[in-house]
Amino acid sequence: MSFGSSLLLNQYNEAIEQNAELPQLSLSEDWVSPWSTSGEEYGRGLAIDESTGELFTVGYNGTSTNHDVILIKYNNLGYQLWNITWDDGANELGYDVALDSQKYIYIAGGNGTISPDLDGLLLKFNPAGDLIWKVSYDGGSYDNFWALYIDDNDNIYVVSQSILGTYDTVVLKYNSTGDLQWTSTFGGSGYQTCYDIMLDGDGNIFLAGLNGSAPSFNYLIVKMDNSGNHLWNRTWGGPESDQAFAVGIDPLNNIYITGFSNSFSANKDITLVKYDDDGNKLWNTTWGSSYGDESWTLDFDSAGYAYVAGHRGKDIVILKFDTVGNIIWDKYWERLSIHVHWCYDLIIDSNDNIYFTGNSLLTIYNEIITVKLSIDSPGGVDLWSDADDPDENGEFTLYWSVSPRVSNYSLFYSNESADIDIETELPWVETIMDNDIDVTLGNGTYYFLVVAYNDYGYAVSNYESVTVEIQPTSPPDGPPGIPGYALLTISLSMLGVIFAIVVRTKKTLK
Repeated sequence: MSFGSSLLLNQYNEAIEQNAELPQLSLSEDWVSPWSTSGEEYGRGLAIDESTGELFTVGYNGTSTNHDVILIKYNNLGYQLWNITWDDGANELGYDVALDSQKYIYIAGGNGTISPDLDGLLLKFNPAGDLIWKVSYDGGSYDNFWALYIDDNDNIYVVSQSILGTYDTVVLKYNSTGDLQWTSTFGGSGYQTCYDIMLDGDGNIFLAGLNGSAPSFNYLIVKMDNSGNHLWNRTWGGPESDQAFAVGIDPLNNIYITGFSNSFSANKDITLVKYDDDGNKLWNTTWGSSYGDESWTLDFDSAGYAYVAGHRGKDIVILKFDTVGNIIWDKYWERLSIHVHWCYDLIIDSNDNIYFTGNSLLTIYNEIITVKLSIDSPGGVDLWSDADDPDENGEFTLYWSVSPRVSNYSLFYSNESADIDIETELPWVETIMDNDIDVTLGNGTYYFLVVAYNDYGYAVSNYESVTVEIQPTSPPDGPPGIPGYALLTISLSMLGVIFAIVVRTKKTLK
């Protein structure tokens, strides 16, 4: 991995040149699965079955005038289970793939003559890869289904490009049997072309694409209700060409769009723009290198951080941003340095593993690549102590196992409950380099937690509870041989001489 000068733009669209010392990200390449038969294969979409870890890659193969849809199924180790080539006798393109609640597979793409009369294409396969049905959509001229989304009721929403006098966007809703429910068109003068679609938890529809007239385009984001009625749209960009290719919704219902901007530097730069649910822009940030950079896809991890992916020169690039637009790390990936690589889809699973698909080109030989990466956060850590139960002197040692890939540890404790929020509470001791620590505490019950850290994440130990019960020491009843008297010892320091005076006092008996 290499790092260079990055061009960022703040929320006022002012260019800021900086040489960011980003963390040296440690990613494990779990597996890479290339696939090709003719040397003309292109990977475009990716879906995952979270229950099994199985992956589905969609794309197309063939020459520029005779493509066929390709669907490949992998197990969780990257081994191919089956592949399907679907040919309807014309030009068939696969751009996106998704699974419904019954694990049926849907593909969105195009079918027909690429120019001038391509139709939108929607395919449904069963889990074994058998075709269930095919739907084509002809809006009168050039139609292409770029992306799809499946809701909780297994309805399918697709976004289509339509060229019939103007370059408009069409949203279509189908039920699970392939029946068209409604269509909704968004357009005006010039181009309004959207390439991605996403639904929020309320069923609202969000689109991302471009708006304007060639060669000067702007980012476009559109919000519709669940019936396809237009709610609002926003544009973002500068004087040159700025185009968005992907839209995503974070856990707090904020909307992100990403693509490229050519307005603020000599080369294309990757740009990420964040909006709230009402369409107010919260921030934008732009990342660039000395190459031409584009992002085509985005997703979110379990913490709500955004990952965008595309290409930087010949390499695939993956960027991670925090919730206020600061870049956390970048990662460049290449199969071989002599190849040219593209990434068109990326997904993050529930364990924050990263998957992406695209294609790799060597001279004229183009192949589909599907890759799994895992971030090398610290490994698991176990915590225990040598305290007795209960511990009668309050002095004991906490021990914990060595966490793989760790930089340091922090120790948290509570004397109330085993419920410590490490995101908001300060550690008791931090930046510990060893794997044990001596503790001295008074009476009470204590709950301890150790957190292992590195630059890319953390691992939390189990809770270890210790109860301390120090018994008070009873004084002697009296001097030996003098019943009924107590011994009081007073030490005096006078002129450097210590005198011990023993005073016998009569005990009061009751």
